[in-house]
Amino acid sequence: MLPPTDDTIAAIASPPGGAARGVVRISGPGTHRLCASFFTPHAPDEWPEPGTRSPARRHPGDWNIGSTEHPDRQLPVDLYLWPTGRSYTGQPSAEIHAVGSPPVLQRLLEKLFAAEGEQVRPARPGEFTLRAFLAGRIDLVQAEAVLGVIDAEDHVELETALGQLAGGLSGRLARLRPI
Repeated sequence: MLPPTDDTIAAIASPPGGAARGVVRISGPGTHRLCASFFTPHAPDEWPEPGTRSPARRHPGDWNIGSTEHPDRQLPVDLYLWPTGRSYTGQPSAEIHAVGSPPVLQRLLEKLFAAEGEQVRPARPGEFTLRAFLAGRIDLVQAEAVLGVIDAEDHVELETALGQLAGGLSGRLARLRPI
C-alpha cells in the first residue's frame, strides 16, 4: 500500500554519522508554515512571500531547537525553500542545512514532529523519490536510478546509475515510442 502524499514528511537526508554539514528535508503542504514557526531569518526582508514561485535560495538564520531546560536555544542554519511545482517532490519543500552532528539533526527532526498545529511524520525510505515519481518529476527508470546511486558499491555501478538518473535510458526509450 502506498503511503499518503497529502501530508508533510521529514527525514535526515545526509549520510549517517557526523559531518561538517547535515541536511534535514521536509516536504508537504505544511512545509512553509512549519519552517516559519521555527526559523528566524537573518535578513527578514529576503524571506519569500507566501505563494512565491521563485526557486530555492539560501536563507541564513537561526532555528529554535529549544528544550524544556533551554527553551530559547537557537542553532545557526541555512534554510532552502521550494514552492509547489519547483521542488524534487513537486510539493512545497525545504532543506535545513546545519552542523552535521547526529544529535543536532535528530533534535531538528524531534522539533518538527512535535510541532503544534502541523502534523509531520517521519518519511519512509524512498518516500521523497516516490512523491517525485507520482508528481511526474521523474520517471520510473530515474526513480530506480536514485536507489542505484545510493546502493552503488563501485565506480561502474555508480556511473551506470548516474547515467540512468540523467535520463540516459529514459531518453532512448522515449525515442523508441513513436515506432
